[in-house]
Amino acid sequence: MKNIVLFTVAFYSLTLFAQKSKPTLQNTFVSTTVNEGTKNHFTDNVHKCDLTFTIDADAKLNGEITIKDAATSGIIFKGTMKDNYLIDSAMWYENNNLIKVVNFKEKCCSAPTNYVDPTPKVLSSIKGEKHGPERIFYSKPANVVKEINYYQSGKRQGKQYEYSSNGALVSIRNFKDDKLHDTSWTNCQNKVGNVEIFTNGVPTGVWKKYSATGVLTEATYKLTGTDSTLLYLADGKLQTIICKSSSEGGMYTYREYDIKYKLTKQYYAKDRLDTIGEVMDGMYEEYTNGILILRGEYYMGQKIDIWTTYDKKGRETKSETFMTRDEAMANQKEVLQVTNAVVAVDLFPPALSKATITMTFGSNGKIEKLFKKTQEINWSLDVKSATDYQVICNEETITENERTDVINYITSCISTVKGVRYSHKEVNFITHYKLVFK
Repeated sequence: MKNIVLFTVAFYSLTLFAQKSKPTLQNTFVSTTVNEGTKNHFTDNVHKCDLTFTIDADAKLNGEITIKDAATSGIIFKGTMKDNYLIDSAMWYENNNLIKVVNFKEKCCSAPTNYVDPTPKVLSSIKGEKHGPERIFYSKPANVVKEINYYQSGKRQGKQYEYSSNGALVSIRNFKDDKLHDTSWTNCQNKVGNVEIFTNGVPTGVWKKYSATGVLTEATYKLTGTDSTLLYLADGKLQTIICKSSSEGGMYTYREYDIKYKLTKQYYAKDRLDTIGEVMDGMYEEYTNGILILRGEYYMGQKIDIWTTYDKKGRETKSETFMTRDEAMANQKEVLQVTNAVVAVDLFPPALSKATITMTFGSNGKIEKLFKKTQEINWSLDVKSATDYQVICNEETITENERTDVINYITSCISTVKGVRYSHKEVNFITHYKLVFK
């Protein structure tokens, strides 16, 4: 029996100070010896867990793998490996209660984007391709189903179900190739569930919202570049019609009408950068019977300059002065002078403990703005050797240009890369990371 020496990535740190100096990626390596063909026990003192696994002569995981709490011996994770990937089913536990059961494809994987990270907090990068049902349970109360999802080759397909802690159905969402598709229902615990319709992830059709008693309160017609929303009173009568049209640069024009189709409001909004949603930005006007009664302007949700009120004959009756545009710009909250993001290393073997990368970004940079928009970004580092490596970003929630920005930024941050060696031969590997906005 021979020994296999694995170099384990223990800690990474990456810091960019106010964009004044080039950041450096510092590596600290430790080593551990594992035995080929037999069960190995590894204690992770950092995360206080015990890992049991079997590795073959090609440095691949095969057979059962378990993770237990080092203090209580309570099981945390249990699965079956084949050639470094999870197969069959795997189970997760919390305080000895089952919290998740996932089924995996017998042969992994059809595409890199289908890789998942099914392991608990204490260990990253045991990989598998979800295939079949996935059941997620509440930690409290125990053994109560929270979600039932279905996968084909790593992608959600068909109906996915969500339940409340008392067992009531909350939502049914339809997926096709991991994108929302066809009709979905939310707030199913009410008498009538809300209706949402998608085509390959794009909202379309008529979306409907109902009160707890089953009365239609809102109907939105989703069309390319425009939405029309009808708001109803409690007795079912039409109250307001809202038309929303989009334009270049994430700006939206809103027009509201009364039941006689007379214009009552016209205003503009734009997408927020620091969080999800929209904010008023641009001219705002109100009308009564087609006559202008109020006019003013917003800048990023703040009233600016002069707001004027008019009577029904169009005569000015009131004028209020608010901050100037420049003052409003200066009054905007600084979106964190320093933005920290944590990246979890996703590598096994050789990583037996979870490493992190801490990034500090200067303000007003492309990456900072990107993190305001997208709070989690997945990327990978493909290492062939210490001098031959590539940053990969296939994150679908951002644009191609934004992915290029991520790749360029991370590439510029790397100063040193060390490959993994097995029996004096360098082993290729891919590490998977997730940037998390804080």
